[in-house]
Amino acid sequence: MRFNNYMKNGCLVVSLVLITIIATAKTWVVRPAGPLKWLQEAMNNAGPGDTIMVERGIYRQPTIIVNKSLYIKGIDYPVLDGQKKYEIMTIKSDGVVFIGNGSTR
Repeated sequence: MRFNNYMKNGCLVVSLVLITIIATAKTWVVRPAGPLKWLQEAMNNAGPGDTIMVERGIYRQPTIIVNKSLYIKGIDYPVLDGQKKYEIMTIKSDGVVFIGNGSTR
């Protein structure tokens, strides 16, 4: 009986923590017309667990550094262009999830 109470309380605590994390996650939208035009700027502003939606366009910028867990979603085939001199992206964190479509060059 005592074990069941511990299990119920444990499940309640885990549920509350997950709800808090989900409720505080933000969505950042990157688009060529702005106001957020640079993928790296979105990465810097985002918190762990946030979603970054990258809309259609060509994004020419130096190497993008991902150093926190994020959901990155490509909308309508965005292109990340390293201009033949940069790595496209360096991932320095666990929990980075890519969703949708896009391409690199």
